[in-house]
Amino acid sequence: MKLTFTFDITINGTQEKIIREIKWHCSKVYNTFNYEVREGKVDIGKIKRVVLR
Repeated sequence: MKLTFTFDITINGTQEKIIREIKWHCSKVYNTFNYEVREGKVDIGKIKRVVLR
C-alpha cells in the first residue's frame, strides 16, 4: 500500500513565497498546540475528532 505520493509541479516565485508563508504558519500552529498539550493547558478529551470519508 502506497502511503504518499510525489508530484513534480512548476510554480512561479510568488506562488513559492505564498507556500513558504503558509508552511511556516502551519508549523507554528502545530508546535504551539503540541506545547500546550504537553503543558496541560489543553484538554484533548474535549476536542472533537474529524473523520474524513
